[in-house]
Amino acid sequence: MKNLLIVSFMLLSQLSFAQKGQAEKASQEKYAAEGMAKLQEMMAGIANAETRPVYIFPIAMTMRVTEYKGGAKKDATDIKYHVNGAEETFSFAGMGNKNADKNMMVVYDNKKSTMVMVDLQKKTYVAMNINAFKGMEKQMGGNSSKPENIKCSKSGKTKSIQGYSCEEFVCVDKERDSRAEVWVTDKIPVDIAQSFKGSPMAAFFNSVDGAGGLNGMMMEGKFYEKGELKSGIEMVDINTKSNQSITLSNYKKSDMFGGR
Repeated sequence: MKNLLIVSFMLLSQLSFAQKGQAEKASQEKYAAEGMAKLQEMMAGIANAETRPVYIFPIAMTMRVTEYKGGAKKDATDIKYHVNGAEETFSFAGMGNKNADKNMMVVYDNKKSTMVMVDLQKKTYVAMNINAFKGMEKQMGGNSSKPENIKCSKSGKTKSIQGYSCEEFVCVDKERDSRAEVWVTDKIPVDIAQSFKGSPMAAFFNSVDGAGGLNGMMMEGKFYEKGELKSGIEMVDINTKSNQSITLSNYKKSDMFGGR
């Protein structure tokens, strides 16, 4: 009788664990399905991007980004921008040293909240809705910077950079003990902050949009952490007679997964 009870208890336990396992599996499958549906919804939102037939850039600008270590210059990289202030669009080539990066042209359309990545070699492009992309990034825990911690204000100083009148803004993040001194012109109404995402200046660029009256092209800047200069930017050349353009009909549209 005792053995029968033990065997019965073991069978009931196994049945209970099996039922529990099936319930957990069903729950996991449910959440996985819901997660996939949500992901597909967000991806569809990102793909719902409005593009222009042709992007025309009458202005070409070269910006130099310099990194510092121990107060001494470490590395400097020149980035070539093509700008259309009237349409609030700009583009730049990949910043990396790889050929694949150099063959990739990124176009930002501030008015339409669209980013277009054009592969010059493969003759393809991908268009993304920036607002939807930001929403997806936030839900996935990205963009860890906290713009609300950064306070920006005008210093009252002005100067001309490459022929454009600029105002200085000072941005301070007390929590990170960091500071930025940036010069901005409102004569070129284009925000190039997006192209600095992931750089040491990203937190400042993400925070200063519209803060303290800041609006337009950042022409020069110095970025400090714990009182030490970490990086800087400066506009070293502006060509107001550039004739760069990108006609999307010359490229084949691809989806974000590389399909057609």
